[in-house]
Amino acid sequence: MALNFYLRNWVVCGLLSGFAAPSLAQTNLEVLPSPISGIELIGPSQAGFEGIVEKLVPGPGSRTALEPVLPYSVAVHNSAERTVVCYTIRFDYSANGRPAASVLTRDYRTSEPKLVGAVFHLIAPLGAVTQAIATGGSPLLPQDPSYPALMKRIHDLRQSPRVVASLDSVVYEGGEFVGPDVSGSFESINAKTEISSDR
Repeated sequence: MALNFYLRNWVVCGLLSGFAAPSLAQTNLEVLPSPISGIELIGPSQAGFEGIVEKLVPGPGSRTALEPVLPYSVAVHNSAERTVVCYTIRFDYSANGRPAASVLTRDYRTSEPKLVGAVFHLIAPLGAVTQAIATGGSPLLPQDPSYPALMKRIHDLRQSPRVVASLDSVVYEGGEFVGPDVSGSFESINAKTEISSDR
């Protein structure tokens, strides 16, 4: 087990060597204006992002593990009165010269914290990292067997000339679905609703 741990660290160091992590202000991430009124995406170079990270990622261990990912993450905030229970965010980029996308859907219809009022969510372009942030498991990420693969994905984002984050859809409490839905999330979210209803 110890050997595997050191091998993983060796692979990660190899992937990240040769270039330093960009600062939050110098990231190649572009955050598009939200197409949905009252729902805001806040990028690393925007005012307030650092404070949100400090609140949602407490402790130096969590921050160290997430340092390579934060320049490509966004915070989500709902300033409207309606509660958001599900939403989808896209991260579009180029990998080896070809268009690629990471699509993150966060479903809080049967869990907390729902997106309303003073609540902020921190979303990384990798589902496993986003889940670790939400559950407080960030410090354990480097010990995960999939960590080298996650860092390879971050390497692809760094190599991309441009990474674009956009809010693709939201589901309000009550079931209303809103957004451009480029990712086609409506069908998958609706399918989950039907499965839950059948049980």
